[in-house]
Order: sequence, then structure tokens, then C-alpha cells
Amino acid sequence: MSPAAGIGLGLAAALGGVLALLQGWRRRPNRGWLLLGWLALAAGLLGWAAVAGLDTAVALALLAPSLAAYGVVAARVELKPKKAQRPPKAAVELPEAPSGHWRTAVRTLYAGPLSAAAALGCAAAVALRAPLGEADRLIAGGMLAPIVWAAGMIWATTDARLTRIGLGLGAATALAFAIAVL
Repeated sequence: MSPAAGIGLGLAAALGGVLALLQGWRRRPNRGWLLLGWLALAAGLLGWAAVAGLDTAVALALLAPSLAAYGVVAARVELKPKKAQRPPKAAVELPEAPSGHWRTAVRTLYAGPLSAAAALGCAAAVALRAPLGEADRLIAGGMLAPIVWAAGMIWATTDARLTRIGLGLGAATALAFAIAVL
């Protein structure tokens, strides 16, 4: 079998199998359509096996029906016009947040370098002191750093009290590096 015929058989079997399963799963399930759909999906494996080795054919036989199903779902989408949205009953009044250039600069320092220092300190503490094997400690520390950095940046940009952010991130940084060094 030529590669083009194998690919064609695999794709046709995937699409036919998906459509047969869709027909079989309608309001009243029909065992004949269900059986035909599953057999068509299994037959797609033969087409993919003609193109590639059996290990790759199994992966392609599992991937092609999912792509065919996405196509079927996309073809059946019905777009409805949006309904007119009602205005909210009462507008929510948010308190005025203090602003200024110095607050923006401090918030940027907290979100950037201070959060990064806290993240690196936590990562170093885990990488050096966690009760795991050496490889596991290094992986855990490396995976923890971006999470702590993101959490610190989110905190620094959403909390209104800059003193609380500075004290919290500073304490976390000092504590993490103390654990890593001692």
C-alpha cells in the first residue's frame, strides 16, 4: 500500500468512525452504528501501520479520531446573536487607591528584584536542605523558583499596603537564605 493510500485510509477511517459513533450516540443509542464506528476506528490502525511502524501507527490511530472529532464539533457549532446585556443594578464603588511615581517605583522594586530574591532564596533552601535525594532537591528547587516569583509579583501588584509587602517579602527572603546557608 502506498503512503498516500495509507494516510487516506487512516484519515477516512477516523472521520467515518467518529461520524458513526456520533450517529450511534444520538437520543436513542443504536448498537449497529456504535459497532461500525469502533470497527472503523480500529481499521484506521491498518492504514497508519502501512505508513509507519506499529508503534507510531498506534499513536496516529489515537490522534486522528480526536482531530476528526474536533472538526465535527467545529462544523456543528451554531453561533447565536448576543442578547442585549442589562446594565448593572448599582455600580460598585471601589476605594481610590493611592497613586504616585514613588509608589509605582517601590511596587516595581518589590515585584521585580525583591520577589526574585525571595524566589531564589526559597529555591536555594529547597535545593540545599530538603530531605530528598540530590537530583530531586535540585529539580524541586528549580520548579519552585518561578512559582514563588510569580506569587511575589502578584502580591506586590495587588496589595494596597506597600509596607506589608516589603516586610513580608523581605522576611521571606531573609528566612529562605538563612535556611539555605545555615
